Amino acid sequence: MSNCCNDDNRFSRSGRCCRRCCDEDFDRNCDCSGRRRRGPTGATGAAGATGATGATGAAGETGATGATGVTGATGPTLILGGIQAQLVNGKNTQIPNIDTIIFDTILNNQSSDISYNSSNGLFTLTKAGNYYVSWWVDTDGSSISSNVTFALAVNGIPISQGSSPIATSQVSGTALITITATPSTVSLINVGGGAVKLANTPAQANIDIVELSI
Repeated sequence: MSNCCNDDNRFSRSGRCCRRCCDEDFDRNCDCSGRRRRGPTGATGAAGATGATGATGAAGETGATGATGVTGATGPTLILGGIQAQLVNGKNTQIPNIDTIIFDTILNNQSSDISYNSSNGLFTLTKAGNYYVSWWVDTDGSSISSNVTFALAVNGIPISQGSSPIATSQVSGTALITITATPSTVSLINVGGGAVKLANTPAQANIDIVELSI
């Protein structure tokens, strides 16, 4: 027994079960080969530190193009209408100070909201909204100064001026006006302080009034 079983008659000194000593305690201590049975699994150890992030992988293939979305609603349409008039029979005539240019020829009128009175030079606007006005006058001198000035007037009140430091030249101007009360009138007035002589040209003055509406 000195080199097989120890005093409790179960295990050898080497820690292996003595085959002949395996008795009714076999199921608890030894397996059939004479080795000790494995004890129960110990508790799970603490998680280790997170490792370094790996390199970024290659980019995947581009996915298929998605379906076309629904067409949006159509936006508002900008409608342009207006009137163009000229003075063609005023060669060498004088326009007194604070007098209105009387245009004598309507070249085009594409707006039912704008009318013209050739007896007083007034354009009447019957619809509220925004209007773009451009004009020019060919001049051939002034009675009191070397410069000339004309103004666009709304309801007789000058709101936008155009001047030239040379009395014999072309004076021009533009204005964007907003009409809130109707009817309103638009006219072109000499405000330079003296009479202005119109040039001996095929057309002496021009005005365009464009109605901006949606």
